[in-house]
Amino acid sequence: MAWPTLVLRIAFDSDPMAASPSWTTVTGDLRYINIKRGRQHELDRMSAGIADLELNNQHGNYWPNNASGDYYPNVKPGKRINLYAVYDAVTYHLYTGFIEDWNPRWVDEKGGLFPIMQPQCADLCANLARYYLNHSGYSEELSGTRVGNVLDDFGWPAGARDLDAGQSYMQASGTMENVNAWEHLITIQK
Repeated sequence: MAWPTLVLRIAFDSDPMAASPSWTTVTGDLRYINIKRGRQHELDRMSAGIADLELNNQHGNYWPNNASGDYYPNVKPGKRINLYAVYDAVTYHLYTGFIEDWNPRWVDEKGGLFPIMQPQCADLCANLARYYLNHSGYSEELSGTRVGNVLDDFGWPAGARDLDAGQSYMQASGTMENVNAWEHLITIQK
């Protein structure tokens, strides 16, 4: 039986909202990954998907201030990250999100200390929860169209989403003043 091939990549050189990020493959440094998403109970709210990673930092490439590191000066919070698997010639996207923090650590391994970097990641939901809508509002439209309009306002590229028009009509919203984008999307979901 063949195992899937994992590929971890980070868009060090791209804006987080780039339609076509310039990805750097860092799979060779991946030591550990844990992805959590969804909800604990059927009636709970959907929460942001998170990924905890552990990267080999023996060469110092993930130290933000290492001017001789391969990814300097782009080891910063906000960088987009993607993990996918290829199995039987089919690609399965497992996680796409943003690095929220770079946490350096030393682990005791083979009788000595070994440097690692632990990026903490959260998906688009976490970013939408920090974004506030401020404009003249939305007209009456189908639910999927409204979701697309919120994502447009946020700046998420159209090529990175797969939406249909929706089935329910959403009433016109009126003026949006400091309306949390994630809360508005939860309302659409109901």
